[in-house]
Amino acid sequence: MPRLSFAFVSKFQRTLLLTLAFNARWLRMVMGLLSFSDFWLSANPSPPSDSLAPTVAITNPADAAVFAAGVTATITATASASTGRSITKVEFFAGPLKLGEDTVVPAILLIRNIPAGHYIITAKATDNQGSSATSAPINITVGNPPDVLSLFTFSDDMQWRYNRDGKDLGTAWKNGDYDDSKCPAGLQPIGDNSDGSEIMPIRTPISRNNDAGQHVTTLYVRGHFNFPLKSTAGVLLTLRNVIDDGAVFYLNGVEVSRFSMGTGAVTFATFAMGHEASLFGGPEIISSASLVPGDNVFAVEVHQADASSSDIVFGAELVASIAEPPLLSRPVLPIPIWQDGKLVLNWPGPGTLQSAEAITGPWIDVSDAQNPFAIPLSPGAEFYRLKR
Repeated sequence: MPRLSFAFVSKFQRTLLLTLAFNARWLRMVMGLLSFSDFWLSANPSPPSDSLAPTVAITNPADAAVFAAGVTATITATASASTGRSITKVEFFAGPLKLGEDTVVPAILLIRNIPAGHYIITAKATDNQGSSATSAPINITVGNPPDVLSLFTFSDDMQWRYNRDGKDLGTAWKNGDYDDSKCPAGLQPIGDNSDGSEIMPIRTPISRNNDAGQHVTTLYVRGHFNFPLKSTAGVLLTLRNVIDDGAVFYLNGVEVSRFSMGTGAVTFATFAMGHEASLFGGPEIISSASLVPGDNVFAVEVHQADASSSDIVFGAELVASIAEPPLLSRPVLPIPIWQDGKLVLNWPGPGTLQSAEAITGPWIDVSDAQNPFAIPLSPGAEFYRLKR
């Protein structure tokens, strides 16, 4: 039998929301959000694209805060615009899922009935010229922390194969069935950093030049790790790195993250934007869709920032958090929010949106319903449900 959840939008609610749209503080009341933990993807906040971009930071709760399950959490962010500009909105996200927004600074958001799990929250500020910036992420845990498995760390005894020949290996090198048996192996971090400034000491020293004395633009690294459980359902993967200068990360041949590499196509000759291994990258949530029980391959291509870069470093840590995936148990249809002048339904996960003029039906599929869905504003009541 299909599982259903409901949202009801009355004529009174429409009128109230249209009225409250002029009072930005109403957006603080995001109610009935049951779960958003299964749809996190990796996200490193990008630097502003222009020097006049605003600044934004989450001030409450603190990073690593812990809440009881089902609690109402208050998230607060401050933001400031460049001289002559003003902040028009601050949006709040859990991974890619938008939770709500506020147009008054400090921006405040209430999230009710949060299920147990681990969440990464960011805030995005936009000014009246369209420039925007994203805050550093904060991590929150709700309920009992999930079981945690360290799949590999900066200091374990896992062997990593690497290739510093300075040749383009194409695309097959990142796949699980690639033969890397002739490549040298060592413990991570692997690299060449003569000034010793890396935050994690290099355990396998290599040269940034190949054996012919040519500068290597791209270092290829691969490692096998075991995922010991029979199922990957509900697994949350968290990645940290020590990289100089940039890298693209793959899990079983599927790209799961980029660090200091930009968004365009990456080839063997692509230069990184630049980063020093004196700082950790992350932690960030990456997709677990390509994770499998048993043997897995984590592959990384490390890129130099230019043809004369004096150092190259690879190090990575991957942790799995195991919890029940709440979105697999029931569909979720949160209370609509007012966004950009429209009443909008935004639901996590798959499902078919249906509507009816009465809660008893008849229910019909909403034609061409996209997520998010802008609810038509018309007289009378309308009921919506999500069928899965």
